Amino acid sequence: MFFFVYLESRAICRYLETKYKGQGTELIPSKDAAAQGLFEQGVSIETSYFDSSAGGIVFERLFKSYVLVVFFIKIELNFFCLVRMVSVSQMKLV
Repeated sequence: MFFFVYLESRAICRYLETKYKGQGTELIPSKDAAAQGLFEQGVSIETSYFDSSAGGIVFERLFKSYVLVVFFIKIELNFFCLVRMVSVSQMKLV
């Protein structure tokens, strides 16, 4: 028997969707091409913009504060990028 460990949330979600396909709510659209395209666009936006900004904030506030000086200007910059990305994403969804 082969054992594996998924360490990334997107991989975990795709695994669960495939394993339990047809058993309950569909997590990833598969029957509607437009819905699937919008889903993939959202995943791409989250990966490209949200993750880097949110990760920068977490690094500065949590990890770096234990050993180094926290650069609050970096936190503000990442927060600004995060807010901008969310507002643009919401405009595209409407």
